[in-house]
Amino acid sequence: MYGFLKHFRKDSFCGIIHDYKDFELTEMAYPLFKDSDIPFKVISFDKIIHRVNPIAPRYLENEESVNEVSRVLIENLLEQRESGTTGTTKFFNDAAEGLIGGLIWKLKTTYPQLCTLPHLIAIYQYLDTDSLIQFLETNTTSRAMADAFISGKDSDRQTAGVKSTLANALKRISTQRIFMALSADEVPLNINNEQNPAVISIVNNPKFETSYSPVIATIIHTITKQMSVRNSKPSFLLMEEAPTIRLLNMHRIPATLRSYDIATIYVMQDKIQNDMMYGDKASKAILSNLSYQFFGKVNDPDTAKYYERFFEIIKNPTKSISRGHNLDFDTRITTGEKETPKIRADIFFRLKQGEFITYADGKDKKVQFKLSKINRQLPEGTKQYSSADMNANFERVYAEVRSIFQN
Repeated sequence: MYGFLKHFRKDSFCGIIHDYKDFELTEMAYPLFKDSDIPFKVISFDKIIHRVNPIAPRYLENEESVNEVSRVLIENLLEQRESGTTGTTKFFNDAAEGLIGGLIWKLKTTYPQLCTLPHLIAIYQYLDTDSLIQFLETNTTSRAMADAFISGKDSDRQTAGVKSTLANALKRISTQRIFMALSADEVPLNINNEQNPAVISIVNNPKFETSYSPVIATIIHTITKQMSVRNSKPSFLLMEEAPTIRLLNMHRIPATLRSYDIATIYVMQDKIQNDMMYGDKASKAILSNLSYQFFGKVNDPDTAKYYERFFEIIKNPTKSISRGHNLDFDTRITTGEKETPKIRADIFFRLKQGEFITYADGKDKKVQFKLSKINRQLPEGTKQYSSADMNANFERVYAEVRSIFQN
């Protein structure tokens, strides 16, 4: 990973880093980029350094943009997998997605200064069912987006099902730290634009990933949409522990971004994690869209057999000897050829630390990466937010929402 970061620094790439392990990658990247012409930004929730708004009106061009961002948020909040849900549960999830979309559109068009996830959550928690429907019906597009929810208002059970689905989802991100990190638009997300190039490290934490991952997925979704513009600066998307977040149409992202001079580095411990997140077919499509593969040590036999299939089939000579048992004691030697993979599955079980088998452009090579001496450092002199600051911001968001409906 450090080698990739050094390459991106040397060639002045912009990009996104998904740092899963609580500043581990950020500590490696910051010393490389701090003296670069490209600013280095850190979005984190445990230690808030820069703040961001992934649903700012400037990123939501049209209804399709709103539908996509609300889907990414809901799929990650509800931990949906590619196998999906069916029947009643699917209806509740889809209706919740439409309700989120309707609220985002209403905020974007009527209250753009309050179009943030914290304000959206506060509005949802503040309004009762009738008031919520009335709020959405004041905008034709918002009403259309939330139609599945609004049309079921006469069914108490259906309405309660949708509201409880969404309430349970949103409570996971209704925290003071997340509200603080998302309630200001300090970092422009079109990071490969010539006007404001940047490298953004988005920091997760394994202890709190059920709360942080949905927000991180939403931020990365918005950034990749903003980056997908022709004639922009070369950039990268580096996703450590990639299967911990679910992006919309992930199987198309590497190929799509490639056409905009954006490199995708998709890092995971084992293929089985990707299968669990996206399903077998989508997982296979994601991996097949990655041009260069680095295979490390595996522990799962199915993963090893999958890796084996990447490599060419070679013909190995075979020889069999048969001896007769009649009076002549004839001996017969038969030669032939047997097709076998050039790299057998068992090889992947025996790889050592730092040892990989690479596959690129139809060729394979065994490589050993040396352990680099890494200078680790985090940004200093950043603003520190106290518990009182975060509590005041939390109360401010709810006060601003109350003021909308009390006037």
